[in-house]
Amino acid sequence: HYISAGLGGALGSILRLWVGKLLPNTLSGVPLPILFVNVSGCFIMGFLTELMALYWSPADNIRYFLISGFLG
Repeated sequence: HYISAGLGGALGSILRLWVGKLLPNTLSGVPLPILFVNVSGCFIMGFLTELMALYWSPADNIRYFLISGFLG
Protein backbone atom coordinates (compact mmCIF):
# COMPACT_ATOMS: atom_id res chain seq x y z
CA HIS A 1 0.00 0.00 0.00
CA TYR A 2 2.89 2.36 0.74
CA ILE A 3 4.30 1.99 -2.77
CA SER A 4 0.90 2.64 -4.38
CA ALA A 5 0.33 5.76 -2.31
CA GLY A 6 3.90 6.92 -2.93
CA LEU A 7 3.66 6.51 -6.70
CA GLY A 8 0.30 8.27 -6.76
CA GLY A 9 1.70 11.08 -4.62
CA ALA A 10 4.67 11.51 -6.95
CA LEU A 11 2.46 11.76 -10.03
CA GLY A 12 0.00 14.02 -8.24
CA SER A 13 2.73 16.42 -7.17
CA ILE A 14 4.05 16.62 -10.74
CA LEU A 15 0.54 17.41 -11.99
CA ARG A 16 0.04 20.05 -9.26
CA LEU A 17 3.33 21.69 -10.26
CA TRP A 18 2.32 21.68 -13.92
CA VAL A 19 -1.10 23.22 -13.16
CA GLY A 20 0.64 25.81 -10.98
CA LYS A 21 2.74 26.88 -13.94
CA LEU A 22 -0.32 27.29 -16.19
CA LEU A 23 -2.30 29.62 -13.94
CA PRO A 24 -1.29 33.14 -12.91
CA ASN A 25 0.29 33.31 -9.45
CA THR A 26 -2.25 35.59 -7.83
CA LEU A 27 -5.44 37.47 -8.51
CA SER A 28 -6.10 40.22 -5.99
CA GLY A 29 -3.82 38.47 -3.52
CA VAL A 30 -5.48 35.05 -3.86
CA PRO A 31 -3.03 32.27 -4.83
CA LEU A 32 -5.00 30.84 -7.77
CA PRO A 33 -2.95 27.69 -8.46
CA ILE A 34 -3.23 26.49 -4.86
CA LEU A 35 -6.92 27.31 -4.66
CA PHE A 36 -7.73 25.66 -7.99
CA VAL A 37 -5.75 22.48 -7.27
CA ASN A 38 -7.17 22.04 -3.77
CA VAL A 39 -10.80 22.69 -4.67
CA SER A 40 -10.76 20.58 -7.83
CA GLY A 41 -8.93 17.78 -6.00
CA CYS A 42 -11.58 17.76 -3.28
CA PHE A 43 -14.39 17.49 -5.81
CA ILE A 44 -12.65 14.71 -7.73
CA MET A 45 -11.85 12.84 -4.51
CA GLY A 46 -15.46 13.06 -3.38
CA PHE A 47 -16.72 11.89 -6.76
CA LEU A 48 -14.33 8.93 -6.84
CA THR A 49 -15.08 7.96 -3.26
CA GLU A 50 -18.81 7.92 -3.97
CA LEU A 51 -18.24 6.04 -7.21
CA MET A 52 -16.15 3.43 -5.39
CA ALA A 53 -18.74 3.11 -2.63
CA LEU A 54 -21.69 2.57 -4.95
CA TYR A 55 -20.61 1.24 -8.34
CA TRP A 56 -16.92 0.41 -8.63
CA SER A 57 -14.89 -1.72 -6.26
CA PRO A 58 -11.23 -1.47 -7.28
CA ALA A 59 -8.38 -3.25 -5.55
CA ASP A 60 -6.96 -1.64 -2.42
CA ASN A 61 -3.77 -0.63 -4.25
CA ILE A 62 -5.78 1.40 -6.76
CA ARG A 63 -7.71 3.09 -3.96
CA TYR A 64 -4.51 4.04 -2.17
CA PHE A 65 -2.94 5.20 -5.44
CA LEU A 66 -5.87 7.44 -6.41
CA ILE A 67 -7.27 8.74 -3.14
CA SER A 68 -4.34 8.87 -0.71
CA GLY A 69 -1.61 9.31 -3.29
CA PHE A 70 -2.65 11.12 -6.46
CA LEU A 71 -5.38 13.32 -4.99
CA GLY A 72 -4.19 13.45 -1.38
